[in-house]
Amino acid sequence: MYTFSNDKVRLRALTMNDVDDHLRWRSDVDVTRTLFHSRPRSRSEVASMVEHWIDSGDNFAIEAIDLPQPVHIGNCNLHDVVWRSRKAEFSITIGEKQYWGRGYGTAATQLMLEYGFGELNLHRIYLYTYSFNTGAIRTYEKAGFKYEATLRDDLYRAGQFHNSLLMGILKSEWEALVRTEE
Repeated sequence: MYTFSNDKVRLRALTMNDVDDHLRWRSDVDVTRTLFHSRPRSRSEVASMVEHWIDSGDNFAIEAIDLPQPVHIGNCNLHDVVWRSRKAEFSITIGEKQYWGRGYGTAATQLMLEYGFGELNLHRIYLYTYSFNTGAIRTYEKAGFKYEATLRDDLYRAGQFHNSLLMGILKSEWEALVRTEE
């Protein structure tokens, strides 16, 4: 399993030691309101999920490393890979709310793009997010994702319907961004 890092975060393999963090995040309404599966989970369900993620690969724990001690603050992954089309879906969760809005999501997203395009040689990485998740949308745009489509009334949450947004980035777009940053 790969380990990637920059000045802000390290992406490392998930372990069963991460189960308690996931359980805490899955019990937090602020965190779960932006997740596809938002219902509370038991410890055994969360342990099974983490075990599945470990076995399926391309799932990473996000650690903040610009602190005195590294802190596991979230997870990210590439899933639903279609090798023939060289595309994958990206997902990220920053579960530790005190790290929201501080650039950790952007740093982790940039590392995952480096992994997806550089190591896996993908052509396209895409994601879905909810229209009310403005912080995440800013993160994705900073990393180079572009808006592609709106799925109208795609989510029913807290008594009302919300749109989902499809965003994506191509390898050539990512390479142009990397060249600009150098």
